[in-house]
Amino acid sequence: MNYLPTGQEIKQADQYTINELQISGRSLMEAAARGVLSQLVAEGLDLTRVLLVCGAGNNGGDGFALAWMLKELGYTPQILFWGKEEKLTAESRYQKDKSQEAGVDFQTTLAEEEYTVIVDALFGAGLDRELSGPYQNLINTLNNYSGKKVAIDLPSGIHAGSGEILGAAFKADITIAVQCPKLGLFLYPGKEWAGKVIPIDIGITESLFAADKEVAAAHTQKEYAEMLPRRLRDSHKGTYGKLLIIAGSKGMAGAAFLNGMSAYRSGTGLVQIYTHEDNRVILQSLLYEGIMKTYQTYQEESLEEALAWADVILMGSGLGLSQDSRQIVSYVLTHTNKPLVIDGDALRIISEEAGLMATLPGRNRILTPHLREMERLTGKSVNAIKSERKSVIINFCKKYECTVVLKDSVTISYRLGERLVVNTSGNAGLAKAGSGDVLAGTISGLISAGSKQVKDASSFYEQVLAGVYIHGKAGEEASEKWGMSGVMARDLLPEIGRCIKELERRRKE
Repeated sequence: MNYLPTGQEIKQADQYTINELQISGRSLMEAAARGVLSQLVAEGLDLTRVLLVCGAGNNGGDGFALAWMLKELGYTPQILFWGKEEKLTAESRYQKDKSQEAGVDFQTTLAEEEYTVIVDALFGAGLDRELSGPYQNLINTLNNYSGKKVAIDLPSGIHAGSGEILGAAFKADITIAVQCPKLGLFLYPGKEWAGKVIPIDIGITESLFAADKEVAAAHTQKEYAEMLPRRLRDSHKGTYGKLLIIAGSKGMAGAAFLNGMSAYRSGTGLVQIYTHEDNRVILQSLLYEGIMKTYQTYQEESLEEALAWADVILMGSGLGLSQDSRQIVSYVLTHTNKPLVIDGDALRIISEEAGLMATLPGRNRILTPHLREMERLTGKSVNAIKSERKSVIINFCKKYECTVVLKDSVTISYRLGERLVVNTSGNAGLAKAGSGDVLAGTISGLISAGSKQVKDASSFYEQVLAGVYIHGKAGEEASEKWGMSGVMARDLLPEIGRCIKELERRRKE
């Protein structure tokens, strides 16, 4: 597991390390500089003409320390100090003085020269205000210079928690993240501006992150492999659960098909699709393995029977917004405590129908909204959610005691009492109609496949996380064949099984 703290969270860990573990700030700063230097060498960068752009804070101190270390190795680095002397922190002042004593060339104006490497040590993870004036102009000018661009910890101008650009941002080829990559390096647009991210361990304790599950993390492939339900030699279709899919209004058979096929590919034993009668023929011709149960108008008795049959329920993909659909959603929410994945139109109906939000709370409920659906559920604008997505998803889950998979170019998931997880798989090939239906089916299929193997509802969270990861990997694999523009949602279906096969292989290693 790789922790992805915000600026405030890494600051708290840094202070705890200094004050409680008695490791000096100077030692940490010099460890950071040594780690950066090691990576510059490992990356094979030309260090003959290095410009270090240093601010007055501790990020600048890392840059000052790197400068005198380069000087000791026989290089001729230059420092552009872009700050005020009186604002230098004590540790930064020490490193600045040491670099000057070592004979490093100092500038306070940017020279029109060519550099082989430009190192950004202006702000790091502590910036939380918009950049303007001289700082904005400097960063924009540096971005136009030639040479490899390296950011220490975080490109200046990127918010460490949200990935937002704060007025202007340094466009890095490489970001060398001190101790841990920051959350903003994994969220757009910060992810795009960070380049290659390389973490370096400098001795800041991560014990605070381990104890606080609201600190975001990214799992490894091996960890996802361990989350998969086990396929037992002595088993049958009932061993892997019965999944009820309530999807597909009149003329929307595609969503139900994508749900069902992705669920089967993910390992569920049985799928029953509860859909409009008009979809029966096409679904039976597309999904031979599916059980069909249909309705013309809302029928409470048949819905009750379907719910009683199921171990796990998926509701909402292509369901439509008709009165029948609204009655179905309302009945399901008030008549089952089984694991329930809520997607698509069901989310919209919940946000629109008076009183339905009050029926939402439940430990077994998994919501899969994209940003516009989350806007309807929370009343916050899409832009506000993007800038505060971590607090938005955590507060929503606290209020409704549910699990949320917040879909975006980078998807994050959270369940109360569990770890906030950032998904690292996927690409723009998934930005296509039906992709969300495949995700909902994959998550539901994994939950169903593992439903007889878990002891309590909290265990389902691992299947949710694995589903998000597998869906993203399927997008990557499909894009290799068709190109990101050419991927269709149906192309993800065979890749799901292949991705699970690879994870099962990894689990055996």
